Amino acid sequence: MIVDQEGWVEVNGKKIRVEELIRAWKDPDYREQLSHLLGRVPHPSGYPLDELSEEILDQE
Repeated sequence: MIVDQEGWVEVNGKKIRVEELIRAWKDPDYREQLSHLLGRVPHPSGYPLDELSEEILDQE
């Protein structure tokens, strides 16, 4: 995932702040809200959900 100098990343063709992406992965309710706007919300590490280990998830 590429973060620009201002802290934005592109998710499904739309820009979102990195902090919001991280919050979405910490808060399932917020993730669901964002998914209605952005579609599938990727993990901040850039790994697909099915490739994430518990270790990676615990780091976030």
